[in-house]
This record gives sequence, structure tokens and C-alpha cells, in this order.
Amino acid sequence: MADQARHYRRIYEFLGIDLGVVPPLLDVRINAAASKLGRSKLLDLSYKALYRLVRLPSLSRRIDNFNAKKLPEMSAATRDNLRQKLAPSAANLERMLDRNLNAWSV
Repeated sequence: MADQARHYRRIYEFLGIDLGVVPPLLDVRINAAASKLGRSKLLDLSYKALYRLVRLPSLSRRIDNFNAKKLPEMSAATRDNLRQKLAPSAANLERMLDRNLNAWSV
């Protein structure tokens, strides 16, 4: 439970919420009856059957290779155009959050 309290504290600090607020369900374990892996036996058996049929490692490797392809660099004109269009929204978000978001700018 100490980890959960620490987790909530970090979120509250980030959001600027009063650190004295204690979540009402902090000590309640949600999904206590769930299996260790968080899935049912039927789902586990289905996954294993699909694994044998499709050879998921091969499919997974192909998907990873497809996703790993290098994308072309964004042109300076496109980057500047996006900055111009998104600047008002970013400024509005900074005002709403009352935080400096310069670290997010590229």
C-alpha cells in the first residue's frame, strides 16, 4: 500500500492537488480475484492455440520490423507550420494548467 500512496503523492504533486487528500479506495484492492496474469484460463488457452496456429513470434517479429522502419525527416517548413498552428493551443494549455510547458517545445 505504501507504493500506492507514493504513486498518488507523485500524481498529486504533478497536478498541484492538496497532498492531504487521501483517495477513498487507497486501501482497497481492485480485481482481487483476478489471476496472477490478469487473464482467464479460457483466454490463456485461446492464446496458446492461436500461437500454435499462426506462429505468433514470427508474426510479432514482422510487425516489429514494419514498425521499426525509419520515417523520413519532417521538413523545416512543415515543422514551422505546425508550431504556428499549435502555438495558441499550447499557450492556452499553459494558462489552464498554470505551468510552463517550454520543456515540451521542440
